[in-house]
Amino acid sequence: MLVFTLSSIVDIIGIMIAALGLFAIFYQLRQANRQQRLMLFTEYTQRFQNILSTAPNDFFKRDQSTQISCSVENLRTIRLYLDLCSEEYHLNKLGHIDKEVWKNLRE
Repeated sequence: MLVFTLSSIVDIIGIMIAALGLFAIFYQLRQANRQQRLMLFTEYTQRFQNILSTAPNDFFKRDQSTQISCSVENLRTIRLYLDLCSEEYHLNKLGHIDKEVWKNLRE
């Protein structure tokens, strides 16, 4: 026959509350991580859109024969784009970019 004393019931309730607290902390950290990744994705998408809006029409064409003038504006656009790519590469190396997002960025 199983007999529970008041202190053992209190201990069990305490353990359950502690486990629930740990679960809540884990869930909040996971949600914060997702939110941070979404904000990062949004920021980099916005930066790319800004670069795209100032670039010449054929700037991102994959055709090697396309010639882009070396104007100050184009050089600035190239620097901004390379800086963005470099940051994304390093963020990926640190594991801050989702694998599916990185796959899309590489294409």
